[in-house]
Amino acid sequence: MTNNYYVNIKQFTDYTGRTLAVCLWCIIFLCYFAFTFPKFFTTTTATHNLRTTTRKYNQLNIPQNIIQTGLYSSTHWYYTKSWKQLNPNASYYFFNDGEAANFVHKHMPPDIASIYDILPFAVLKADFFRYIATYILGGVYSDIDTECLQPINVWTDNYTNASFIVGVEGDTAIGGAILARKLQLCQWTFAAKPKHPILK
Repeated sequence: MTNNYYVNIKQFTDYTGRTLAVCLWCIIFLCYFAFTFPKFFTTTTATHNLRTTTRKYNQLNIPQNIIQTGLYSSTHWYYTKSWKQLNPNASYYFFNDGEAANFVHKHMPPDIASIYDILPFAVLKADFFRYIATYILGGVYSDIDTECLQPINVWTDNYTNASFIVGVEGDTAIGGAILARKLQLCQWTFAAKPKHPILK
């Protein structure tokens, strides 16, 4: 009984010590954040007028291009009209399988084009092509079965230096379905400036 008592006291002391250390670091961080964040926020607001100015999309690093792929033509797919209607000033690019292959051979070096050619399934080629097309053209790629609900010129929330936009598809740390990875990013809709290093 006595031994168990002292073991429990030691465990409690160790746990309390670690907890206090973590709390102390949190307090230090919050104090630092409280003193430095207002200055940072004021500077950012004064420089970019984040709250009052709506930036034009063509001022961003990401060009107004919408890229989609599929069989047949873009008019065959129902949701393509949503991208065109909500983004009348954007350039719309649709590639069928043949056009995608021609694009790859025109813009990619032979070793990349060879890898594209030997992929055994059309869906794999489509997955590879989305990165190639966005890397070359820049703009927004989105799967052919997605609907555009907001104009692409509001996606950056007025942050004019955005050069890559990607959404979180799932994060097991905050619950939800079990995915291939603990943190999984969307690859069915993303945006990037041309030649972005993430896509290289």
